Amino acid sequence: MDLSERTDAEIRGQSLTRLVQLALRWIYNDQPVERLRALLRLIEQKFGPPSAATRQRIVTADAGTLLRWSERILSADSLDALLH
Repeated sequence: MDLSERTDAEIRGQSLTRLVQLALRWIYNDQPVERLRALLRLIEQKFGPPSAATRQRIVTADAGTLLRWSERILSADSLDALLH
């Protein structure tokens, strides 16, 4: 593809998108324990400590579920809304 046809905004947007993808891959694929700890810290800061049952659910969640919850943490109004 000829780069002269693309605008600076398109190039920057695609570069930023790729950087975010790489960062998320590193965080969520290469550091499973750290991603879990980070999510638990965010949950505790926003909603308070989760119950033992809820904590167990979070600890045993797969990587895709942890990613979805991590993406929703900022907009969720409650822990129940975050996890469903």
